[in-house]
Amino acid sequence: RYHNIPSEYSINGMGLAYVTPEGNANVINSDRPQTHVREAEYMDDIVRDYLRSEQGQQFVNYALSHGRKFLQIIGAGAADLGEYTVAALIHDGEKGLIVSNYDGKDFRSRVDELADMYHISSAAALEYVLTHEFAHAAGNYNEESNEQFLKQYFTHRAEESEGAEKEKYEKLAEIAEQREGEAAEMGK
Repeated sequence: RYHNIPSEYSINGMGLAYVTPEGNANVINSDRPQTHVREAEYMDDIVRDYLRSEQGQQFVNYALSHGRKFLQIIGAGAADLGEYTVAALIHDGEKGLIVSNYDGKDFRSRVDELADMYHISSAAALEYVLTHEFAHAAGNYNEESNEQFLKQYFTHRAEESEGAEKEKYEKLAEIAEQREGEAAEMGK
């Protein structure tokens, strides 16, 4: 899921906090600034860990090898995104923030619910969520094209893997295919 950001990074007055690459926390429209900053710092750590991980590097390399150009990620944080969103890319077409949803429930709880819904591990669900948001950052701005790109990527990873890792990526590709179909139906 993504949103275009106005210059002040505020969307309809939602509470938002994010951490810049330099480590500075910014808070916008928050009625719970300490909570938003805590959640923003947590998400910043998760995003940084993903980008340093083999999974993150594999995805970035795959996207670049398929001609994708990434938005400049200027931070990671937390925002009040509504009940059904786990995370989002908030962007203006050139720069963006990857944010977790903190609308009464923390990010880890939302990832665990997603894992339960799709019958996958929490680690696989977290990889799916982060890869999904970075796929948006790679230029797949609508849900249908994003899920299609994820399906292709996870299928590619499954073909390169064996054993439990192969099974994980096959399952993630199936989830992306299901979500692609759901997005297509919603777009009709």
